[in-house]
Amino acid sequence: MEQPNKSNSNPQAHLDFITGAVLFLICLWASVASIGYWKKMGGRFYASPGFMPILICSALGIMSLILMARSLKNSSFQERIGQLTRAFRQTLSSKTVHRATIGIGMFAVYVFGMLGKMPFWAASLLTLFAVLMFLRFDKTLLTACKLFLISALSIGGIILLFQVAFSVPMP
Repeated sequence: MEQPNKSNSNPQAHLDFITGAVLFLICLWASVASIGYWKKMGGRFYASPGFMPILICSALGIMSLILMARSLKNSSFQERIGQLTRAFRQTLSSKTVHRATIGIGMFAVYVFGMLGKMPFWAASLLTLFAVLMFLRFDKTLLTACKLFLISALSIGGIILLFQVAFSVPMP
């Protein structure tokens, strides 16, 4: 069996490094919040609502440090930062990322700008139609009509199923 090339044994090591770093930062934040719960509640630490999160954060923090250390095997910190910088630049220039960001923006407008200010069916219909137009529009009227029909039938089906069949109030 052929041995892998040691210098490139894990081509995704920079992603392991960033995952470990992000998880470690989340653990630090959650640990500080858990200590805040204990101080706010008073009493013994092991009886506070912050005790269990501290245990979980400690274990996850140790595992994230191990992941970062393993990602640095056969490499250096500077090399990992260079790889992350190149990967970040590629991500920023990716058309897929741009499309996903626009899609997230559409849903943000839906959730924070439309829901509650207009009827649920209208806000949902407009948003679904806009998303479908963004993803599949080929500049023909027939496609636009089909996408509107799909949007209307989908929202109608959701309202029929949840509001009529299950008596769930819509927002």
